[in-house]
Amino acid sequence: MFLMFLVFATTGCALYLWLLSELSESKTRLPGPMQFPLVGSMIQVITTHPVGFIAIDKLSQIYGDAMSIKLGIVDCVFVSSYESVKYFYGGENCVDRPGTGIWLERQFYKKIRVLSANGPSAWGEMRKFITQSWSSCGPMNRDWLRGILKEEVTSFLKYVEELASSSPGRVVPFKASGFVKVSFTNLLTATLVGKRHENYGDKKLLGLVAALDKFFRASRIGISVMTAYPWLRFLFGRYFGYHTQLESVAGIHKYSKELISQRRKLGVYKNGEPTCFIDAFLQRIESEKENAHLFSNEALLVTLADFYTAGTETSSNWLLFAILLLMTHPEKQEKLYQELRVKVGNRPIELEDRNELIYTQAVILEVFRWGKVTVNLESRQAIRDFEYNGRIVKKGTTILANMCRVYNTPNVWKDPQVFRPERFINEDGQLIKEKAERIIPFGLGKRICLGEMLAKDSGFMYLTTLVQKYRFELPHEYLRNPPSLELIEGITTCVADYNAKLVKRETNTQTICY
Repeated sequence: MFLMFLVFATTGCALYLWLLSELSESKTRLPGPMQFPLVGSMIQVITTHPVGFIAIDKLSQIYGDAMSIKLGIVDCVFVSSYESVKYFYGGENCVDRPGTGIWLERQFYKKIRVLSANGPSAWGEMRKFITQSWSSCGPMNRDWLRGILKEEVTSFLKYVEELASSSPGRVVPFKASGFVKVSFTNLLTATLVGKRHENYGDKKLLGLVAALDKFFRASRIGISVMTAYPWLRFLFGRYFGYHTQLESVAGIHKYSKELISQRRKLGVYKNGEPTCFIDAFLQRIESEKENAHLFSNEALLVTLADFYTAGTETSSNWLLFAILLLMTHPEKQEKLYQELRVKVGNRPIELEDRNELIYTQAVILEVFRWGKVTVNLESRQAIRDFEYNGRIVKKGTTILANMCRVYNTPNVWKDPQVFRPERFINEDGQLIKEKAERIIPFGLGKRICLGEMLAKDSGFMYLTTLVQKYRFELPHEYLRNPPSLELIEGITTCVADYNAKLVKRETNTQTICY
């Protein structure tokens, strides 16, 4: 009896002390749901909505555009307006990135990544090197990029036509892990080594795409749980998809090792100016032995993995969104095509045409807004205690952008659930700069995505050349039940696989080639 009383008394005291502590801390931290021991705010998140980003969005409408949430044992702040995202991501207080679980394993538990390494010496120098090397031999060089991009787009169009011609009714399957992702992956490889795979059936290329797909399709719930409780990966790694992601990383590393080995054997990096990114990195490894913690074989391997995971999924998903949205909104597709017909005609489209294609730019922006491919921007971490709206954000807090709310705020977008590119165009037929600036799929601040320009250029070229050559129509199977426009949650958002009928444009009397 006494023992039972002691247990109840101890438990009661513990709960009382926790409640006092919670009430005290809640007055100093940003508004948010109550934070319980061990589970944090996860009960409120789960009971609000089964889809994570929707739950966060609903809670942000209650607690405001900067909301404090504890996911398991991890302190987080979700920012849900353009202004708050700009403050947290564009300032100096949150330039680090949290690294746990799979992210640590990927970088061999060292500060050698450009995506998630912390401290100026870890990511600042690497970022500077990447920018400089690409300026001379990579995507930052527009002439070099133009050649690489045109070559890949030409091959992509050829493959699409072969696929349509051999399919009944010219109905082509568009899948998250299909030929669109293969092409974007091939493009990225070309930017890294200066040479693309000749065909989309290449076993090594398909192996890389399969590994990337496995990484992004790992258990969504499992990833969330392991983020909240990193140590669970050691106990339930297979159940939560952690082992799947490890296998994926191994596949990406295997492919990258072969690229590095090929460039080493060629030895071009030993003579004069490097001709591709990997050569530039190999040169740096040889010349800076004292910076082995930054420029090493492991660092090169991890950097390539960063490029592939960050540069293929979002770009391919964006194009899949764009095709689906244009197919289900034929009037928007026709308006886009008519602009291309008037401003460009049947000649090959060039990157320089973009400035004259106002409606096209609006469509691209609206696909980003509507699809929310990067529904959560790359997370940040507070490097110091700082104050926001009179409340304290503690050092080490993880910062996450709730882009669902940023892109769906009614008083900014009026009808956010509607696909309407015209929202970005004013009465004079020009882009509304203030609205265009609110579309930030590549982040903000010092750690904005390095591949922003390549992603924008490739997205523009793929979309416009496809619309110039084809009209996307709903296949007969969708006459009664249209394809789903529902967003599928993952590390990025995507749409369910769908089919599209590709009809050649009648006015296209000549073959588009580059």
